[in-house]
Amino acid sequence: MSSAPSGAAPLARQHSGAAPAHSHPCSVALSAVGLEKHFARKHAVKNATFSVSRGCVFGFLGPNGAGKTTALRLVLGLLKADAGDVRVLGLDPAKQPREVRLRTGYVSQLHSVYGDLAIDENLRFFGRLYGIGGRELDDCIAEQKARFRLEEHRGPVAGLGTGVQRRAALACALIHRPELLILDEPTSGMDSLGRRNFWTFLGELTAGGTTIVITTHHLEEAEGCDDLALMLDGEVRFQGSPMELKVRYAGPVLAVSCDPWEAGFTALREAYGASLFGTASHVDGLAATAADVKALLARRDVRIVRVDERPPTMEDVFLRATMGLPSQPVDPPLSVTEPPRAGTLLS
Repeated sequence: MSSAPSGAAPLARQHSGAAPAHSHPCSVALSAVGLEKHFARKHAVKNATFSVSRGCVFGFLGPNGAGKTTALRLVLGLLKADAGDVRVLGLDPAKQPREVRLRTGYVSQLHSVYGDLAIDENLRFFGRLYGIGGRELDDCIAEQKARFRLEEHRGPVAGLGTGVQRRAALACALIHRPELLILDEPTSGMDSLGRRNFWTFLGELTAGGTTIVITTHHLEEAEGCDDLALMLDGEVRFQGSPMELKVRYAGPVLAVSCDPWEAGFTALREAYGASLFGTASHVDGLAATAADVKALLARRDVRIVRVDERPPTMEDVFLRATMGLPSQPVDPPLSVTEPPRAGTLLS
């Protein structure tokens, strides 16, 4: 059975086997103000400011290369910021790195566990690194294996499926029952059922007081966050709930069916940048109203079969933001269906 190498001193733990209550007079678990990071010729993070409330699921949303992973590494102290102020659970990660690591768990996109070790060996290694031993460590290992359905998996982690490896990484990150859990694309490689179970588990964690920060490329997962930061080109452009983000960046979508559909789509694309879905033209509700659409098609002698209005999705927000279209707060606010919270089974 693997043990911590002699050069790796265990972190001094500040709680016993019982799960921490995570009570704290401060309502903010994580904050960053004016965060900056340069890599050679790339300005990876630009004056980023955001805050994460305790006990919530906070998501970073943005395309690849937006700076999400770099921002996470900066707040953990894994990278040194060029400028800015960071507080993690009231601590400065640059000055108090051991204390921050003791109270946080982190799962990176890759290399979060040792591939040549079995799951039990990984859990035991990380547990000892945090100063857990004896019967308490055995109980923690059994708890994490049951939680992530890892009991039946044997052999080196490198020989297991990607989804199992991701679950093992999560188990190791939680072995010391951290107050703050930071997850970089945690469901990568999981199937739909695995992702559903994972989000149900996140709901259980936040119900117990754990704060979770997550990056994801699954837009339906962004819907399950309590709060989101939209990152584009290294900048945090907006922070708010999924509903607030939709209201800010996307109006209702107008699905327009015409006869002939080709003529209708051509007219709507030229005037409003419509997209084609099947034979229906989808028009951004911030670009035109239903009355605008009807008037345009009447002038073009195109018969309208129907015009349906639907609330925006996170995909609409993402496409509009990444295309560089301006944010336009909608007044009055849209009647947007409340997004699922963590713990809700996502479709």
